[in-house]
Amino acid sequence: MLNAITIIILAVFLLLMAFLLLVRTKKGIVLSADNVIVLGAAAIWGILFPIIYFYSLQNPNNRYLIVISSYSAWDMVRYYVCIGVFLFFLVKTFRLFSDESRLISPLSDDGDGGVSDEESDRLYIASVLLFAVGVISDVMYCWAYGGYLGYLEYSAFIRSGITDLVKNPWSFLIVFRDCVSVSSFLLFSQLRKKGTVQTGRVVLFAASVIYSLMILFANRGRLSFLIYVVVFLMAYWMNKDKVKVIKIKNVCFVVIAFLATVILFERISAWMGRTTEFDAVDLLCSEIAFCFSNFKMLLSEMRADDARFFLDIVSYPLFLLPSSFWRKIIPDTASDFMTVLAFGSKKGQDGVLGETPIDSVSIGYLQLGLIGVFVFAVFFGIVAAKLYRWVLKLPVGRVRGTLSVYVMLEIFLRSLVYADSYNIVQRSFSLIVFALIYWGVGLFQKKRSRVSGLTADQGLFREKFSNEP
Repeated sequence: MLNAITIIILAVFLLLMAFLLLVRTKKGIVLSADNVIVLGAAAIWGILFPIIYFYSLQNPNNRYLIVISSYSAWDMVRYYVCIGVFLFFLVKTFRLFSDESRLISPLSDDGDGGVSDEESDRLYIASVLLFAVGVISDVMYCWAYGGYLGYLEYSAFIRSGITDLVKNPWSFLIVFRDCVSVSSFLLFSQLRKKGTVQTGRVVLFAASVIYSLMILFANRGRLSFLIYVVVFLMAYWMNKDKVKVIKIKNVCFVVIAFLATVILFERISAWMGRTTEFDAVDLLCSEIAFCFSNFKMLLSEMRADDARFFLDIVSYPLFLLPSSFWRKIIPDTASDFMTVLAFGSKKGQDGVLGETPIDSVSIGYLQLGLIGVFVFAVFFGIVAAKLYRWVLKLPVGRVRGTLSVYVMLEIFLRSLVYADSYNIVQRSFSLIVFALIYWGVGLFQKKRSRVSGLTADQGLFREKFSNEP
């Protein structure tokens, strides 16, 4: 009884804190990246955690739910203190480093919003090149398995951590394959040129969508598949209705969409061969229970010498390299550590076919207790703000808006639950590749303009002196 009262009181306090952190106007809650983070955290720890805790008391039918059912009142207090510290400093840091860029830019504007032809072409060329990089990487990656159909036979084993069935010299290209999905978002935002839909762009966009769905299906990633579809739906909805504030009707829409997503999640699971029976509540609780069991396992089983002392923060640049390289320096990720706590071995070893992802609160606590939670919140707030400011500097409004939706869902919200440094870098990799390509195209355009300018000057010089007696 004490535990039940405690978790309800703590959840209410967290929801109140979240409400106070929200940026609001007279028209409603501002639809901004920081507010989305607040609402996401409130939903996860203020609503879902209490629901799953009570569910675990009646249905402790897996390892994670058994752990959740063992929370004491004191454990819950410590957990919610860490959640509060994480949320407060994450949001405050994000706002401090993003300044006026917090608000989502409009998804549509007048044509290209006054953007020059050169800037518009630069963005489109970079999007096409990103698509090409993704396709080439996918073809080379699947080649070792006998092509796409051959890869389908091995993808389930690879996802389970069994990677030694086929030696793939191009395995490092796996992260480049996601470039196809990001390119489809970019091409979706550039179907029009000077207000007119371009047939060639529509064809290329359709090809990118089809190829993206093929990769997502082969990877058997249910959540990635859902996020991919939702990005298009949200971008279209926000563009159509010019959504700038969150109202009651928007909340109702999200609730209905969430319930539909649970059902769709199950259908996708069956389609991908991941589940056979359907129970919406059991599915939801089982899929996200790991997020709430992590902290309890750390409280119960983590030793003083298990602290990682911010290894998972300083190693972010290292995770840009192939895993064959960084695994020699960091043999165990934070998720590997949690998997060992939960099942006794890492993914792919001793019959363990799944991984226990680490959430954002637990990865901070794993660094150095409450101090680690604070440091990780500040660090992630800075990284998120810098990434978001870069997205909002892109020249075309529709591109800025669509990528804003993608970044908020795939990087910000998903990282609240899947916060392993390697996973965050991997999910951001396609954006990094796009940034490099976009930068390279800009350099090429400047060089060509400089050469063209010099050629024009030489022509004027010849014309001037050829007319002299």
